[in-house]
Amino acid sequence: MRNHLKIGLWSLVLAATIIGATLSSPTRAGTPACAKQDLRLVTLIERHGEDQDVAGKKLFEAYLAVMAARKACAQGREGEALALYDSITLISAPARASR
Repeated sequence: MRNHLKIGLWSLVLAATIIGATLSSPTRAGTPACAKQDLRLVTLIERHGEDQDVAGKKLFEAYLAVMAARKACAQGREGEALALYDSITLISAPARASR
């Protein structure tokens, strides 16, 4: 049951990421610094989602922060966007010891 919940949360995050990227791409007028941070964090979110080593809720919160940073960057607020990107931390949960 718990794995189904994780898969469901990850599916939600993935769908939201795809929809968000599709909707925001044509109007995004970001800077190279924003693009670099965006790529780094989207890749990190995807990697943790695939590995399922970070809670789905935490991944979703990171996704929302990326969307807010994209919006700030597109509106010319690069400093605010970069601060938002820098505020995102994704730390893997410790692996459980096998018995």
